[in-house]
Amino acid sequence: MSKTALAIFTFSPVQSFISEARRAEDLFNGSAILSRLAYAAAQVIGQQNLIYPLSISPDDMPNKLVAELNMDEAEQTLQKAEDALIGEWRKIAADARKRANLDSDPVWMSIWQRQVIQRPPWQVFWVFVPRSADYTADYREASRLLDGVKHARLFEQSEEEGAKDSLSGQRSALHTQNTSPKCYWKEMAKKGHIPASRLKPEGKERLDGIALVKRFAELKQNRQFPSTSTVAGWDFYQLAKQKAPAELQAHRQVLDGLDLYRARKEDDIFPYDLDLLFEETLTPERMKDSYNKTFTAEQLKPARQTLRGLYKALGDTRPSPYYAILLLDGDGVGVKLDDMQGSSKKGRAFHEAFSRALADFAGKTVKEIVLEEKGGFLIYNGGDDVLLFASLQNAIPLAVKLTGAYKKAQEGVVHATLSGAVLFAHHLSPLSRVLADLRSAEQYAKSVKADNLGNKNSLCVALSKRGDEPLRARSSPDQLAKFDSDWVEPFRNKDRLAGGLPYMLKDDLRIAESLEPQAVQALVTYRFKRQAAPDFGEKAADLAAQWTAWVKDIESHLKPNDSQLAPAENRRTAIEEGVNWLVIARFLAQGGRE
Repeated sequence: MSKTALAIFTFSPVQSFISEARRAEDLFNGSAILSRLAYAAAQVIGQQNLIYPLSISPDDMPNKLVAELNMDEAEQTLQKAEDALIGEWRKIAADARKRANLDSDPVWMSIWQRQVIQRPPWQVFWVFVPRSADYTADYREASRLLDGVKHARLFEQSEEEGAKDSLSGQRSALHTQNTSPKCYWKEMAKKGHIPASRLKPEGKERLDGIALVKRFAELKQNRQFPSTSTVAGWDFYQLAKQKAPAELQAHRQVLDGLDLYRARKEDDIFPYDLDLLFEETLTPERMKDSYNKTFTAEQLKPARQTLRGLYKALGDTRPSPYYAILLLDGDGVGVKLDDMQGSSKKGRAFHEAFSRALADFAGKTVKEIVLEEKGGFLIYNGGDDVLLFASLQNAIPLAVKLTGAYKKAQEGVVHATLSGAVLFAHHLSPLSRVLADLRSAEQYAKSVKADNLGNKNSLCVALSKRGDEPLRARSSPDQLAKFDSDWVEPFRNKDRLAGGLPYMLKDDLRIAESLEPQAVQALVTYRFKRQAAPDFGEKAADLAAQWTAWVKDIESHLKPNDSQLAPAENRRTAIEEGVNWLVIARFLAQGGRE
């Protein structure tokens, strides 16, 4: 019997590659490229040899592969997998360059060759160890070696001179000889085959080789990912289709006469980007910036009139300017794999069962939970991590469903939870800032206490208004299962809870640290009832008790602090986050239009 080896194969960067994005399509394509690269490597390794993931797909792959290989062939197989990954990258890059069809010369080609071919962005790492009778010990040793390789390998940094690209701000923008990058990209934006949805006019966007690949790659059946404006306008669009189809059709007919780019060709009712449902889009300045079309205010007047007619038909309802982005990640995956020997299914059997559960969760995510018709737009689905856009009203319910599905998928294998963040952001906010706020919110969610398997079971919901620091609140997903009916609905119905409740309660509770628990409850009940309609007083008292219990639950999950002031600090943090949950509920009740 031939000896076998346990191998781990991975590559980077991941987060930084995805987050170099100025528009939703960059984010989507960045994730799609990562999946294609991992799939290329996995095909060489062979699905029959993989322990994680157990099944492979070109559309949803993690960047880490674990396999059992023939010891004599392991090094050669892993090197071929690395070569296949780099080869797939070059194939994707060549296709994107062909689609872009830009002017080039030797200067342009030298930048392209340096950034994309000679020194591609990928750092590939792999190790293997001989298999023994103890799978867990083998996995730990392979993981230790992999960490050593990552820290020991040095990558040469290339000189990037001149004006930098718009996505990373670090690499030289592509340009031709004797032409500045701004002038070059200004001219490229005028090309008839490049719509403004791909490249902003007037040299406002400059791409380097890697950004060009992300911007022009088409990897998923020519499907264009919706813009942040489309996601923000999604709930309004569904309402318009249902309640005001005639007015929606009238608006569409006027837009047809403007000869605008159709970003959503697959939609027969309204094939345009949903930014055209926002009145502020229909100005000469915005139409030039977003569509590279020149109109006078008078030429846009009919479109503004039909849009106002649509608003009026819906009771003066307007689309929300906010959308949501969700980032969820499995808690303590490394801790669970490190504890394989202590599980009921030991070693490799546990790892395979864990991988099978992740595959089951990933399948449910795509087929049953994150659906476009229900306001969910999947960006990345790697098994134990998920990135997606969602419309305003669907975001928290989607997060709750996903965390529940993850936990259920692992039943019978190990107790496992999913934690992360939901960020509400303005559809015109720079995506780079949105992604930075999202990562910060995810870290905040995971800063709570963990159990012995690394589970945190924590969601952070953050509200990022333009020009303000994000407002954040954490909770276990279970507490949010009825968030809409328990908390949003009373604010939505203005004769139940007044919109000023969160702010008055915040002022009341500034003195709460010095009060006994019974006094705090009495104060909270008083404020809830004072801000409620007379016939809602009894229900308001119930909500006050529910809110106080929720704050205690939040406090119980906060990490202890070495400081003697820790109990008071945690109590203050929990109360602040409890108030923030009310602010978020009020924000959702108003459709993000306050």
